[in-house]
Amino acid sequence: MRFSSPTTSRAKKQKLDRDVIVSVLESSATRRDAKGYLQKYALPKSTSTAGASKQVEHQHKPLSKQLQAQRPFDVAIVVLRNPQKLQPDTINGIAKTLTQLRVLGLLSVVVVDCDVGESRSTFQNEALKLCEAIDSFGKPGARLVEHVLVGTSHYHGASPSPFWDDIYVHDYGILNRALQHNMITVIPSLARNDEITSPAPADAQRTSLALTRYFTGIQFERDPDRSQNGNLHQGAEPLASVERVIILDSFGGTPVPGRPGVCQRFVNLEQEYDTLQSYLKGDESSSKPESSQSEEANRSHAKNIKLARDTLSLLPETASVLITTPFAAANTSSNSPPLGLSPVRNGEYQFGFDGMVTTRRKQNPLLHNLLTDKPVFSPSLPLQRIHSPDLAYLNTTESNDATLVKRGMPLAIYPDPRRAPWSPPAPGERRLQLSDKEIDLKRLVTLIEDSFGRKLDVDDYLRRTKENLAGVIIAGEYEGCAILTWEKPNDIDPRAAYEQGRFVPYLDKFAVLRSRQGSGGVADIIFNAMVRDCFPDGVLWRSRKDNPVNKWYFERSVGTTEDNATAHFMLSRLYGPRLMMKRKLSAFLGDTALNTTAMSTNRSVQLTQREQQLRLLLVNVAKFIDTTVKLDQPLVLRWAGGWVRDRLLGTESHDIDVAINAMTGQQFAQHLSEYCQQPDAAQTHGFAPGDIGRLHHIASNPDKSKHLETAMVKLFGMDLDFVNLRKETYAEDSRNPQMEFGTAEEDALRRDATINALFYNLHTEQIEDFTGGIRDMDAKTIRTPLEPFQTFMDDPLRVLRLIRFASRLGFTIDAESEKFMSDKRVLEALRKKISRERVGVELEKMLKGKTPRVALELIDRLGLYQAIFSDPLQENTSMPDISRWHVSYSCLDELLRNRDPGSICQILVDDDETTYLAWNLAAVSPWIPVEDRSGGKKKANALPPVGIIAREGFKASNKLTTIMAACHKHRAEILELKKAVCESAPKIHERDTFGMAIRKWEAVGGNWKLQVLGVILADAMEQLEDFPEGDSKEHDEFIRGWDKFLKHLAELDVYDAPNLKRIIDGRALAKALGISPGVWTGKALDVCMAWQLRNPGETNPDGAVQAVRDKSQELGIKLPE
Repeated sequence: MRFSSPTTSRAKKQKLDRDVIVSVLESSATRRDAKGYLQKYALPKSTSTAGASKQVEHQHKPLSKQLQAQRPFDVAIVVLRNPQKLQPDTINGIAKTLTQLRVLGLLSVVVVDCDVGESRSTFQNEALKLCEAIDSFGKPGARLVEHVLVGTSHYHGASPSPFWDDIYVHDYGILNRALQHNMITVIPSLARNDEITSPAPADAQRTSLALTRYFTGIQFERDPDRSQNGNLHQGAEPLASVERVIILDSFGGTPVPGRPGVCQRFVNLEQEYDTLQSYLKGDESSSKPESSQSEEANRSHAKNIKLARDTLSLLPETASVLITTPFAAANTSSNSPPLGLSPVRNGEYQFGFDGMVTTRRKQNPLLHNLLTDKPVFSPSLPLQRIHSPDLAYLNTTESNDATLVKRGMPLAIYPDPRRAPWSPPAPGERRLQLSDKEIDLKRLVTLIEDSFGRKLDVDDYLRRTKENLAGVIIAGEYEGCAILTWEKPNDIDPRAAYEQGRFVPYLDKFAVLRSRQGSGGVADIIFNAMVRDCFPDGVLWRSRKDNPVNKWYFERSVGTTEDNATAHFMLSRLYGPRLMMKRKLSAFLGDTALNTTAMSTNRSVQLTQREQQLRLLLVNVAKFIDTTVKLDQPLVLRWAGGWVRDRLLGTESHDIDVAINAMTGQQFAQHLSEYCQQPDAAQTHGFAPGDIGRLHHIASNPDKSKHLETAMVKLFGMDLDFVNLRKETYAEDSRNPQMEFGTAEEDALRRDATINALFYNLHTEQIEDFTGGIRDMDAKTIRTPLEPFQTFMDDPLRVLRLIRFASRLGFTIDAESEKFMSDKRVLEALRKKISRERVGVELEKMLKGKTPRVALELIDRLGLYQAIFSDPLQENTSMPDISRWHVSYSCLDELLRNRDPGSICQILVDDDETTYLAWNLAAVSPWIPVEDRSGGKKKANALPPVGIIAREGFKASNKLTTIMAACHKHRAEILELKKAVCESAPKIHERDTFGMAIRKWEAVGGNWKLQVLGVILADAMEQLEDFPEGDSKEHDEFIRGWDKFLKHLAELDVYDAPNLKRIIDGRALAKALGISPGVWTGKALDVCMAWQLRNPGETNPDGAVQAVRDKSQELGIKLPE
């Protein structure tokens, strides 16, 4: 057996180390990043004239030892949370990464945090496991250090200062020797009270800070030998340079407020710490963390960000903290290949970094942070760029779990968007000026001139921004800035632009001092503030074609276009694209198209077995068509709209719209039928004869704006509509859209709301978002894909659809959309240009939903009542007073929620159908008391105003119209009987009075109980100014009155009076009276029924016949002598 000499072995290791560094820099770092890394960690060029023997001796040292010989040790404090919950592969992966960091010049001191609730042995065992894993990668390996932390394990009182705690490091030189031998130090978070007692678990926050103070030379400790009074003195000189702190926590990076599942890529502590802590702690003044995040996760995130702040307060300004998951550090995600760990042989490195994790291919944030001191992806880079097809080969999941934290710099934003959102300039309104006292104009000009390298004409610039300045963002001590304005089309005046919402936010100046460009994240901090805090819906800017920063700009845009001169126009969306401003941009871009990026998201849908079976069938049909039919482009199938929305919300849906890019729905359905008839299709896809239903063809119908054929079929128990991707165009004189073939983006933009404009691509199995629907779903917001005013004018019915979805899903309609939903022009178009059948369909869906009260509240608050509940054929119809309409629908909501036996709605509302009818009564309750004042002779069966509104306003069914009309007709009688009961009038004991009234109500209008309920709702509007849910004397008296009335009806046992079988019929009565039947019969039978009600249980009709004899003259009956 041959052995290599020590000299040869050292040379091989040195060459290996150099090759590793070179390969990592070549594949991972920009030129600027590589230069910064080499200046800090690589060996400086020697200017010494030392002898050759010293040079040779120096060259034989391993690279890592050469590095440490030239400067203080470069150390990273690594906090590993809950390693006892990690799998061995993850621990091995972390060990491998820490070993790689050592070769690259950064030694790790690992604090093992098993939570203070765990036993001491757990801390020790987990620390030992990590040491063994590190040792498996060769010498010098790891050093387990257990007895260097001294102090009380539990701190009493307020949180200790970062600069002092009673836990401190008592080293005995152990840590220094470990660093000198280039060993990774592993320290369980255990502290002992003194040299005699055994160590106990201590808060890792405190032990990490103690180590940070010790290494940086600012440790203070009690020294009885030098200060008998127990005063404090400064510790030794700095032992190491600490510019990295790494926190490995399974909960990952710090979450973005209001965006579940997404973490911050960069945190500027100076600006964001207080906001993040308030959010994570759920303070009342801040937005609450999403329910999907557990309290445990929120506590952990808050603890991590506090540790980051405290450690950075002890370290240089250039230091950073990286918060990520153990899995990202280990590169052991399910999407990554298994770690190819090789055993150690002869104490040498055997893995050779064959699984080297570079910063762009496998996204290890620890290595990337060492080389660049930046997040893996720029914090201002939109998520859709990270998940774009160009980067599909990357595994971005772990990098999205990493947050880089720096002390950062303060931001000054004028005006403060936290007080009021930035808004377009109202005519005559005083605007912010660059010459205002809060802005140092001289320093601002100096910054702009330094960044652009040319002089600024200050007077001209002040004049140009005087009327349209939106705001200014200033970073640090005027180290960077953004100046934003409001721009409008040239052919429209400011007042019209303001009223029509035609102003576009525009980035006028974006400047960073040359000395700060490319470092410190100044540009990212400003950009994030601009698109997150000031203009979350997007901002437009332009840049010269030869601007070297265009690549940076392009990556942060979701749409670009290019004019014939020198400008790029770009539209930003930080949280996902929403092309609401596309119509506005046409005023600036003319005929130039805005090229938007296809947005594949990181959201996924877990298909059911049937859905997966259906997807595979449709994909194979698309392949079949591609091979048999000549098309201009490959066939792409997407599930669209409501199915995607519902599945993302966790609700199953059996109605699916299949959007097709290159043929009509009818054409695709025919090819589907051909494919399914192939001999092997049934076996391939496992469908039985009943799994495929009959194909229904819906032909084109230009008269009804249906220009493209569609088809419907039932597959695997799901109802499918096959439709082609469409775009809409509108004629000036019609609200009916002209449909044409379109792109996926055009199809998304024509939809009513962004949350309904999502696609599920059957081929890539990804959610596609062209309009910001994912962001709006996360924020529970309803908004239009395009500019709201024109969207509603194109199809005013969208106003009602937005209300329906908001009430059904519990979402909020965004303020800009609400503003134009109430616009008089939109309401007039809704009232006159939309068929009342379409209005009725939307109203029915609202009132059959889970929260119809919310829908009526929105209609009320947005002032839509007249546009919906009026006769569009009557121009000058006087409207009822709706100032108290809220009392009616609030009353019904409360009554329906009380289903106790004998309660009002338990008596009056039987099932879902009557509940729906009841909400219709609440909707029209302002009309129930209204009398017809039109004049002229009325027909006997003429509808009252409430019936006309139901029939003409929203095309209510005949049944519903009749009930509403009966509510009006019988209202006075119902109120009279209720008053008699409440006042204990003598007639309340007359069972026939109440029974005959109920029979009449039922006969004339049907469902007498709903008639009573309608009268109750109308009465509530008259009697109560409000309908509080708490204690209220008026409220309680009102409810008690109607409750007493219904209980009295129950005591009289007249609820079923309409169903009471007559004791005698007309023929038998005429025979008993000895006369022939005639016009008297009906009234006489009512007398019999009244007698029957007065005599419950009587089966002999003689008494009823006698009652008729007694009233014969009144009835006009001539009895025989």
